[in-house]
Amino acid sequence: MNELTNLQKAAAKFLPQNAPEIVLQGIVRSSFINLIARTIGYLRNVAVAVLFGLSYQTDGLLMALPLLGIFLIFVNVFDSLGVPQLVKARMQSEKEFKNLAGLLFTFTLALGLLLSVLAIVLIDLVLIIPAGFGSQALESTKSPYVLLIPYLFSNFIFHHFGAVLRSQRRFTHYFLGELVISIANFVSLVLGYYLVKDFRVIPASISLAHMLGALYMLYVGREFVHLRFYEVISSTTFPNLTVRQGSF
Repeated sequence: MNELTNLQKAAAKFLPQNAPEIVLQGIVRSSFINLIARTIGYLRNVAVAVLFGLSYQTDGLLMALPLLGIFLIFVNVFDSLGVPQLVKARMQSEKEFKNLAGLLFTFTLALGLLLSVLAIVLIDLVLIIPAGFGSQALESTKSPYVLLIPYLFSNFIFHHFGAVLRSQRRFTHYFLGELVISIANFVSLVLGYYLVKDFRVIPASISLAHMLGALYMLYVGREFVHLRFYEVISSTTFPNLTVRQGSF
């Protein structure tokens, strides 16, 4: 009984809580989880090479990812602007933090949906970029490109809640989300190969994994899920910017 109690105490120290973490504690946990996620990611790359090999189909997938990266450049706003501004808002008050988080969540949904639609609408224009590709290679690029649209949208949700949780010093949740993606990607890739043996399993597994990662982040950050279309923002958070408040 004592051994079970000690094990529960040890697990409680390691597993993340819905409270700010001590920086050193967060670094140790995050580094360990990140190491596992990177290892699984490496094994997943090995599985792609072993199971699918190199072909014009995998070349098409490798081209589809950077093409969608054109739309993913906007995700970086959460790291460069989102986290610092959320930290400033948290220092002002919990109410201001939740209001700003709601405003950013509304912006995230709108931007994610808009760019996902644009990625589909502009697909023929985007596929002009790989000029050296033949018709067969372009077709092998188009299919993964379409299957990766959920991956595009999920990235916005994941990074939004990643910014919110990190600004709350809940670092471990963010890296656990990356671990969820790594595990789901590896497992769905291997299972998909043995079930259908089609190269489209690769982009489908990427999208599925990132959707699960986004759902995990949505769950752990559920207290900050609300839409806010306008907000009164203090001059210390956004200088020279004041707008009227309204929420849903």
